[in-house]
Order: sequence, then C-alpha cells, then structure tokens
Amino acid sequence: MPDVPGTRRHPVVIRWSLVGLVLLVEYLFTSLRYDAQTVVARGGAWAALSHAGRIGPLVACLASAALLFLAKQRPSFNLTLRRPSAPLLAFHGVLFAGFVWTTAKVFGGADPPAMAPLWVAAWVACALAAPAALIAGAIGASALRALLSPGFLAFLSAIGVAAWVAGTLTLELWVELSRVTLIAAEALLGVFVTGVVSEPENLELGLGDFRITVAAVCSGYEGLGLMTVLVGGYLWAFRARLRFPRALLLLPLGLVLVWCGNVVRIAALVALGAFVNADLAYGAFHSKAGWVLFCTIALSVVAIGHRAPFLLRERTAPDAEFENPTAAYLMPLIALLGTALVTSMFVNEVDVAYGARLVTVGVALYVLREYYAELERPRSWLAPAVGALVAAVWISTERWAGAAAGSSQPPAAIQAWSPLAYGSWVVLRVVGTAVVVPICEELAFRGYLMRRLVRRDFQQVSFRHFAPLALIGSSLAFGVFHQRWVVASLCGLAYGLVQLAGGRLSDAVVAHGTTNALIAAWVLVTGDWSSWN
Repeated sequence: MPDVPGTRRHPVVIRWSLVGLVLLVEYLFTSLRYDAQTVVARGGAWAALSHAGRIGPLVACLASAALLFLAKQRPSFNLTLRRPSAPLLAFHGVLFAGFVWTTAKVFGGADPPAMAPLWVAAWVACALAAPAALIAGAIGASALRALLSPGFLAFLSAIGVAAWVAGTLTLELWVELSRVTLIAAEALLGVFVTGVVSEPENLELGLGDFRITVAAVCSGYEGLGLMTVLVGGYLWAFRARLRFPRALLLLPLGLVLVWCGNVVRIAALVALGAFVNADLAYGAFHSKAGWVLFCTIALSVVAIGHRAPFLLRERTAPDAEFENPTAAYLMPLIALLGTALVTSMFVNEVDVAYGARLVTVGVALYVLREYYAELERPRSWLAPAVGALVAAVWISTERWAGAAAGSSQPPAAIQAWSPLAYGSWVVLRVVGTAVVVPICEELAFRGYLMRRLVRRDFQQVSFRHFAPLALIGSSLAFGVFHQRWVVASLCGLAYGLVQLAGGRLSDAVVAHGTTNALIAAWVLVTGDWSSWN
C-alpha cells in the first residue's frame, strides 16, 4: 500500500539504511576475526591482498552518495518499491557464509591454501555477489531498475568517487600539517597528564614508555577530503531547503570538527597505549576509532543542516508528526550494534564497557514504548521448553565440532580483576545475554522481518500468520548475524515456530531468553567460555 502523500516516510532510505546496517555488521564480523597481516607475512603476490581494505572508504562514499540522492527524491519515487524477495535474501545468507568460509581459507593461516588461485577467485566472487544479492532482495527488482537510472548513477559516481579521490589526495596534507596536529595532541594530553614526549619532526608522540609514529595513512587526514565532497553533495542536493550563503558554513564546520576529531583520536590512542594496553591501542582502537569519529561528525553536520533554523529557508514540521513503527522494531537492535561498534574499539579479549549496551537499548525501548502496547504477555509452556532444547543443541553441536577445546578458564584479561569487578561484569553480561539481546533480536527478526516479508504494512500481519518463505528468510537473516550461522539459523527457525504456535512475539522472546540464560549458566558452571560468543 502506498504512502500517504505529504507524509515524511522514506521507505527507500529506510531499506538502504537497513542494507547498510547488515553490511556493516558483516564487515565488522570478518574484519575483526581475520587479520590481513597473515597474507602480508607470506610475501609476494599475497601481500597485495592486504590492501583489500582500501575499498572500504570507496564503498562508504558510494553509500553516502546513494543516501543523499534517495533522501532528496520526491515521495512518488518510493512507490516503485515492492515486497522484499525472501529467496534473494536467503541467497545472500548463503553467499555471506561462503564469503566467511573462503576468507578463513585465504586469510586464516600462515601458509597459503592448496589450489590458492581458486580460493582467491571464490573469495572475490562471494565478496561481490553477497552484497548484490542483499541489495536486490531488499529493494526489489523494480526499485533496483529505478535506482540504475542515468541520474542516479551519475550522482553516485560523481559524489562517491570524488569523495574517495579527495580523501586520498588530502592524505598528502599530513606532511605539511602534521606538526600543528601533533602539537595540539601533545597539548591536549598535557592538560591531564605529565611526561608527554613529542617529536613532530619525526611524526612521533608518546607518553612514558609508549611511543607512536603517525603515518599519513593513520593520520585521519583522509577525512578532510571526504567531508569536503560529502558536505558539498549535501549542499547541492538540498539547496532548495537550505538558506545560502549561510548554509556554506557547514563546510568549514565539518572540516574543523574532523581536524579536532583527529587530534582527540591521536591523543586518546597514546593515553590508551600508555595507561591501559598497547595491543588494544594498536589493534581495535587504531583500526576503528577513525571511522567511528568520522561517521559521527558527518551525521552531526547533516543533522545541523537539517535542524538549525538559521540555515533553513522555512521551519520544518515538528517531529511529533512523524511516526515510524519500523524504528520501534529495529532501533533497539541498531542501538545494541552501534554501541558494540563503539565499545569494540576498547576490547582486549573482553568488552569492559558491556554495560553501555544495556543503557542505550534501555533508552531506545523507553522512548519507543508506546509501540509495544500490541505485544501480549507470554503464557505458553512451549516457549521455555523449546528454549531449553535449543540451548542443548547449541552447546552439544559446538562441543561436537571441537570449537570449545581447551577453554576451561575465563579470558586472561579479566582473571586479574577484583571479585567485585568480575562479579559486576558477569551480572551485566548475563542480563544482556538473557534479557536485552533476545528482546532486540526478536523485535527485529520475528516482530519485524518475518512479518515484513509477508506484507509491506507489517503491523497488519498477525503474529500467528504462517508464510514459509518469510519464516525461512527471517531465520537465515538471524543466522547471518551469528558466527555459527547454520546452527543459529535453525535456532531462529525454532523461535519463529514458537511465535507462530502461540501468536505472540513475547513467546519467542522467552524461548530465546531461556536459551541464552542456559548457555550463560553452562559457561559459568563449566568454565566453557567459548560457548559464550
């Protein structure tokens, strides 16, 4: 059913955002699990594969340009949407599983795999085909044809490629401007600590025994070029909405924020390496902090452009008129994943900031609480019984596969904690595992996706409505979000059947929560920490 003319709904943008979220999660899963340095150590042609990550900025720029274009389109553009294709979405799950498998073969060991050219070819094929299947399945063939119009492709190519090229070019500024950046980072550290050592001429900064040399590729100056082009594209796309020349202030604002963000990031990296853990600073924080900061700044600049009356021709309608039930079912999971992305920058075996996930999800659930009035309370004995059965299957299959070998102790990072710190973290982890995660995932996969695959107006679909492709498609999508995707897909299938049997989403939440609670109990009783992932 079409959107009502004049409303502020943008289903194309929503679907593209969901596609981007799925691809982001998949990227984080593979990038954090496999290290390109394994192929660098092999030398020769293998070292070229270590540069595969350089395509990431280009993809991010193309995605940003696509969202700018889609957000600007008239409402009638949204009417080309059709129901998502469950077979294509399921095929995406299969392709992503193939991508993970081939990545393990190509990047997973010190020695090259047998028949290496075939494995690399399969890896490239899966890397290209998996996102293509996701996009085609999510927005439909008719919308895909509309998106491949000359105007869309021209805008996408111009903004996306220009941003990537500009980002690459602004890296050259690091040599000339490194001194002022390092001096600023030194001054920022000096506000809080003493003993800062700085040698700007050698691009070095340190604290105590910890030293870093900031190369151009790690400087964050790529963000200056990206911000210039993306803000320029935003100003052009929304020129009818913005008031010029005032709106041009967004460009210097974005550049200043990017530069300040780089100063803060470099200072934080030094402090983290000196006072917390050098491996953590060089690892997760070094590789993820820059993109998290840049995305936050870019979104903030666009939000200012969209909200600040000083920059707008006319005041927009109040937010109270905007209703989006889709957000109620997806926002808790987005909050969970977004928080995990930020805290992953500080992970050294254990996410010490795990409690932050509970806070952000709690805020999202509270803000959107009115949408959950339709959900009935659980009242089925079947839900905990199925949850217990799924837990037994999960634990037994992991041990059968040999994945739990030798994991009899908690991670080394927390063995030195005090009993109070360790106990507090365990309580938060159990609450998150057994309560927060099931709520977020069941709202998204069973409450939204399984019904959305049946009908666009998913709220009109009963929780008891049985559609085989919707059940299978949502279960496969659920599986892709987990490391052991085959078993997880079967778990999702079981939770979906529980919901269909009782006609209540809350039953699926109880089944999922029972599974996770029993797995948590198994971990704490047996010390089999590999089951807790």
